Order: sequence, then C-alpha cells, then structure tokens
Amino acid sequence: MDRAARKTVEPALNAARATLREAGVPAGALETRFFDPVEGRDAGGEILKIAEARKCHTVVIGRQSPSWFREFVQGDLAEELVRRGKGFTIWVVE
Repeated sequence: MDRAARKTVEPALNAARATLREAGVPAGALETRFFDPVEGRDAGGEILKIAEARKCHTVVIGRQSPSWFREFVQGDLAEELVRRGKGFTIWVVE
C-alpha cells in the first residue's frame, strides 16, 4: 500500500484505535499492518494466521467500496475475513 493510501485511511484507523483504547485495550495490544491484495499474497490467510497466533479478540479491517469488476476479479478481503474468521470480532471500516 502506498503512502497516499495509508494517509487516507489513517483517520479511520486512529478512530478505531481510540475506541479500543477507551474500551480498555492496552496500547501494546494494538498492532497495525497493511496488506494490499494487489500484491498477490494471500492477505486473508496472513491476517487470520496473525490473529490466531496473537490470540486476537478483534480485527479491524479498512476497505473501499470496490467496483463490481474489482470485486469479481479479486474478491473482497473484508468479506473473506468475515466468512473465514472464527473466534474473534471483525470490524469492517469503510
């Protein structure tokens, strides 16, 4: 993910982070990672492995409303996580 895209999503991530902190989640328990499905990696699989390894209770994922063509060709990472993720909460921030 390039810098411009990261800068665009920072306000939503900061708001989610603040909500979690207000709910009592320690700052050290919060981690931010960026995955871009365009990079050809199995981003969904990587996120689920990290969540399981870290025993996460909540995963927050940002997404843009994809075009129908992009969703058809690449799928939707947020929807994939909602389908495959078990044992933790997933917040999808648009």
